[in-house]
Amino acid sequence: LSVKYNALSALLDSISTLYLKADLKNSDIALSDIILIHPALLQQSAFEKNRYTVVHLQSTIEGTEEKLLIQNLELSTGLKTILKLKGILQGLSDTKQLFADLPMIEFKTGKKDLEAALPEGIIPASVSVPESFQLNGRMKGNMNCFDAGMELNSTIGELKVNMKTNTQIGNEDQSYAANLSMIRLDIGKLLHQSNNIGLMSLVANVKGKGLSADHFQAELNVNIAKADLNGRILSGLLSADLSKEKERNIIGNL
Repeated sequence: LSVKYNALSALLDSISTLYLKADLKNSDIALSDIILIHPALLQQSAFEKNRYTVVHLQSTIEGTEEKLLIQNLELSTGLKTILKLKGILQGLSDTKQLFADLPMIEFKTGKKDLEAALPEGIIPASVSVPESFQLNGRMKGNMNCFDAGMELNSTIGELKVNMKTNTQIGNEDQSYAANLSMIRLDIGKLLHQSNNIGLMSLVANVKGKGLSADHFQAELNVNIAKADLNGRILSGLLSADLSKEKERNIIGNL
């Protein structure tokens, strides 16, 4: 681990001058040690609840807050939680300016780890967390203009999402497009509604522009391969034109 800066006075004025290079192998970080340095963290329930948690870390990272190169970052903790990242982060000091180019995001965890780590009430009582799941994804852009995708594999089914959006202020089009697919996803188990909803397999596409009521335009198409609703097995096509200047209607053949 090495740290460089031009002058202490400059560093005190702005941490953006700090250059960090970390090549850590099989390192352990105890949250209790972090709390010793910054006791105020105990006021946050997540830290208070997990003060004795140990995070295993491997990383190869270098750069400044203006541009941080993540050649490899791997965090693991709990019974089965693992996070892996590769890519570039820019503008870390300002979330509005934050830009990410992360071609590899991997996250594995499970119900027991999440319940142990998260404060009570974060997970709604109406949602049942899968016993285990793995998310593989990618993202390039900022919060208003990005191209992202993810694939979620879990003990209750699979979900895939690809999304591209440009909703920056001043962009007249404010465009967005998304593709979603469910593969034998047990929605009923997820929502504690197994008596009414079962497995779902479908593909949905939405494309539109405009976010305000006056400019909103979107087209939605859904191809349902199989949906178990109230004991009935449904399949077929649904389409909807949600453009403001047209009569909004839904056409279906189930």
